[in-house]
Amino acid sequence: RVVLTRVCTVPVEHLSFIWPQARGFVEAALARQKDVRRYEATDILELLLAGKVRLWISWDPDRERVEAAIVTEIIEYPRLRELLVWLVGSDNMKACAREAYDMLEAYARDRGCSIISGRLRRGWIRIGGPGWYESSACFEKRLDVSGDG
Repeated sequence: RVVLTRVCTVPVEHLSFIWPQARGFVEAALARQKDVRRYEATDILELLLAGKVRLWISWDPDRERVEAAIVTEIIEYPRLRELLVWLVGSDNMKACAREAYDMLEAYARDRGCSIISGRLRRGWIRIGGPGWYESSACFEKRLDVSGDG
């Protein structure tokens, strides 16, 4: 029996083929940033093409299409290396979540990372499984740059 992997990383040279299918999931993840738009999908594509971040997808073999997109970044600190799971979008994450986490963890270990973190919604901690914990909360306040507020 042949078992095909659903989740894989997308090499830069294949982005032009995969990006049209993954873009909507990236846009959905970016839209959850509420009114603070740090990035647009085109900015993410530029980072991907420059090799600064990495795109992972889950492929639905029955529907022959991308069902999830994950953007990760390796961050170098003075004392450790971290794999940041930055953006996650999917219409069927339950089908690929376990495989995605396993692949991301193996990738992080292979790249010498000491930690994996995610800027995700709280519900993702349940999907992550044993060993995952909430380490902090993120607070934001939008500042009026005109000085009126």
